[in-house]
Amino acid sequence: IPDPVSRQVYLMGTRVSLTAYAVDRTSALDRLAALVASLEASEAELSTWRDDTPFNALNHQPVGLPLYLSPSLCRLVEALDHWQRETGGAFDPTVGALVAAYGLRGEGRLPSAAELAAAQRRTGWRYVDFAPRHCRFLKRRAVILEEGGFGKGAALDRLLLVDGPWLVDMGGQIMVHGAPPGATGWRVAVARPDGRTQAAFEMRLGSGTISTS
Repeated sequence: IPDPVSRQVYLMGTRVSLTAYAVDRTSALDRLAALVASLEASEAELSTWRDDTPFNALNHQPVGLPLYLSPSLCRLVEALDHWQRETGGAFDPTVGALVAAYGLRGEGRLPSAAELAAAQRRTGWRYVDFAPRHCRFLKRRAVILEEGGFGKGAALDRLLLVDGPWLVDMGGQIMVHGAPPGATGWRVAVARPDGRTQAAFEMRLGSGTISTS
């Protein structure tokens, strides 16, 4: 049974751990390289931690001026529109102003009532006019899109084009594809909410993804 090969990288604002099996070490390293390349491509398109991504261009687009999206970005925004409607608005990717108000990308803070009200006025998918047939995106208010609720999932979905077996841990969201040699699945530990260095229990994941919040 070949030994697993592992690698760590920092992408999309989090530390990513990757493990792969193959017939030999060189093949396993190639598999890891393909996984990392896919994640890097997703970050280059979706990240709001960088100013140069196509997704972040939506945040820089002036209010009232339409932007015509690439086919890939159009499919993503169409999915966001779908899930916003399917959840009755519980999922809303326009929470960037609220994320900033609460300092969630830093140490965290409690905003003042005025700061919170200002952020709420810039939050709501209803202020986005998206026409999927023409891939046209238009903002009616200066909303800020935030990929934290979907970016990792979208990036992980794209990894399925890489043959397994492999495991990717993307800051607490884990996806596996194919089982390790001689096993029925990957052993995944779920952390205690009151002590993240301790496992509450373990489970065996044969395929798919699991995340905790």
